[in-house]
Amino acid sequence: MKKGLLLCCFLVSTLYVLALQTDIKQDTIGVRGNCSMCKERIEEACYVPGVKKATWNARNQTLVVIYKPSKVSLQKIVAQIALAGHDSDSLKASDASYKKLPDCCTYRSKSCPK
Repeated sequence: MKKGLLLCCFLVSTLYVLALQTDIKQDTIGVRGNCSMCKERIEEACYVPGVKKATWNARNQTLVVIYKPSKVSLQKIVAQIALAGHDSDSLKASDASYKKLPDCCTYRSKSCPK
């Protein structure tokens, strides 16, 4: 009887842990920028409820974001990046948002010295 109860508790706790892990997703998207100021702005824009981690790489122009799809969609994260003035693979920032970037962070027509 004790063994059966222990086995049942073990199975329930294992299933619970697996269920928690499946609610976390990692995606990589292209996001345009130039420098460390861009990195800070892009990563900060990602931190909405449900985002666990966001890391932008200037060299390969990619953002890796770890988030909970039950709390936030990738589209919402991308929209926040666009509001901050940065283009992504799926959404271009508005001209108004882009024009608010510091000169060294403008990437559409020139590159910034790093």
